[in-house]
Amino acid sequence: MKKFFSFAFILILIVSSVVFLKPVSAESTSFRGVTITILNTDKIEDYELRLDTYNFPTEVYLSTSPWLEGGIYAIKHVIISDGITRIGANMFYGLYNVESVVLPKSVTSIGDNAFWGTVTISYDYSCKKLKDVYYGGSISDRAKISVGIGNEHLLNAIWHYSDESNSDITLMKEADGKWHYYPNGQRSKKKTATLTNHKGKWFYVENGVWNTEYTGLFKYKNKWFYIKDGKWDSSTETLTKYNGKWFYIKNGKWDSSITTLFKYKGKTFYIKNGKWDSTVTKLIKHNSKLCYVKSGKLCKDTTFFEYKDKLYYIKNGIATLNFSGKITLKNGKLV
Repeated sequence: MKKFFSFAFILILIVSSVVFLKPVSAESTSFRGVTITILNTDKIEDYELRLDTYNFPTEVYLSTSPWLEGGIYAIKHVIISDGITRIGANMFYGLYNVESVVLPKSVTSIGDNAFWGTVTISYDYSCKKLKDVYYGGSISDRAKISVGIGNEHLLNAIWHYSDESNSDITLMKEADGKWHYYPNGQRSKKKTATLTNHKGKWFYVENGVWNTEYTGLFKYKNKWFYIKDGKWDSSTETLTKYNGKWFYIKNGKWDSSITTLFKYKGKTFYIKNGKWDSTVTKLIKHNSKLCYVKSGKLCKDTTFFEYKDKLYYIKNGIATLNFSGKITLKNGKLV
């Protein structure tokens, strides 16, 4: 215990009621059960794990933090007082009955496995009962906390924010290097894909994580959006292949009402009802001109084309009935 008291002072309290006042602080929050309150320190040190072969019927690792001596079975609530900036690795490892944590805005770093524990086939000594985190800051403040690996129970708990004002933050980068989806400041557990607005930009989320590798169409709120590298850009105009068909994208969306000619990679494609069809050969009206489309593309050959019982002269893709002069045919083709 001597080593621990050089870094923090612990109060173990038994209280009889539940009171939650704002703003969140150790002084304004009480819980039913056994509560540990961490005071008078700037940073909580890292602790190592040791193998316990005496108290458990299987291999179980315990933290070298002082909670084992204090009775890890009874601890249900943890209060970290304001001013503490870091929670060390393995600090609350194995507190398998802990239900809530009060976390101040001052915390900027949480070490690996701080809220975890040994999990075996037969036993689970992790912090799986942790359901509520009472946080003294906003969603924007939460996004700045660096959280180490092995803190899934903490991240998946319900976070109660002292500042509940709307936030434009819906993605947070975690220890695995991925950006996880946090709608309303809560870590998403949904597997379904969605779009989310994060700091004014739209991102494609799949399985609760921003998918940076996805490029294609995605249906969201009955509209089809074009996603490139996991992002949606409203300025995008392009053709994209989806399920074996080509779709015309304008303003970042597919619109089935659009019929037009669109230039893409040096060629001009005929778009009908938002799609490109390689089987179309016809004359179409575009910008007050008749244009010759062959196999779904604007054909710039100099030729004649019979359409609706009329013979049109084609040059540079434009069709006209007004033609005078000589023509030369070779093997039945205009040269």
